[in-house]
Amino acid sequence: MAAQLAFEIGCGLLRQTDGEYMLDPGPASSGDNHDLVELVSNNLAAVAHFQFATEDQAANARITGKAHRIDDDLYQYWITILPQDGATDLTAISADAYVRVSPTARSVLAATEESFDFQPGNDSFIDDLSLVRLHRKSLCEPGTVNASLPGAPTASWSGADGSCFALQLDSGEDAVAFFLNHQLNHGLVHLSTGDCSGQNKARVIRKDAALQFPLPLQSVGSWMPAKTWSLDPAEDTYLVLASRDTRAARALAAHVEKLPMRCSQALRPGLEGAELRAWLAELRRIAAHWDHAVDWQAIRIRDIY
Repeated sequence: MAAQLAFEIGCGLLRQTDGEYMLDPGPASSGDNHDLVELVSNNLAAVAHFQFATEDQAANARITGKAHRIDDDLYQYWITILPQDGATDLTAISADAYVRVSPTARSVLAATEESFDFQPGNDSFIDDLSLVRLHRKSLCEPGTVNASLPGAPTASWSGADGSCFALQLDSGEDAVAFFLNHQLNHGLVHLSTGDCSGQNKARVIRKDAALQFPLPLQSVGSWMPAKTWSLDPAEDTYLVLASRDTRAARALAAHVEKLPMRCSQALRPGLEGAELRAWLAELRRIAAHWDHAVDWQAIRIRDIY
């Protein structure tokens, strides 16, 4: 399986023309995942035009591996070459394999999905979060929600037909919203406008008026509301954080700025593990301080690969 995954990664590498990948020789995985990632890395060493960084070179990508349970004993194993620089034109290259795991090995991979306990209680003011399709290219610009601001970006996340997917948010009160993305296998990032300026511009949603936020998606297989905030979701997850208090919104904005930024269709390294838990712990503290002023919702999307 390692040889086949390495072959598929190598093919993906040869098809892209965005630049040269310099891979970190140390796989960013642990335990059994580390073992398979190392095997794939060893097979990749034989792929032409693929380079591993040396002591005198700076790596611009790393290799990761994760297994997700699909059903019963069926697992989907992902290997991904992930660019490290948020501003680079390099894109993530992935390969996956479906494997059946024996009962004796299942306990290693089938760890209970860990969730972040963050419930707004009975004071939820976000009425609904859904995925919609927009059919006008001008609506698919990442900066559309702030189109009145000077220098709004002209980049578009629309497909060949000029349409795009977007989150549609409805609120029972005026609020300030922030949009996050927990990328499958690649951690939590905040979604910014298409100009990659690094500025997290506020999105204001008016009471009983829907706000639509374009997403960097080319296709969607299916989607459903996420009732829990998973620390390692099995699908791409898009979340909205909202505040109906201006002071709480400023605290949230400063905290969201600490997340890595995603401003293009390419995946970017996000917060995972201990760093993600520390960020979420601070988010819980902010929400507790501004009691009843912070709300959230999320949806999970299964893409077509």
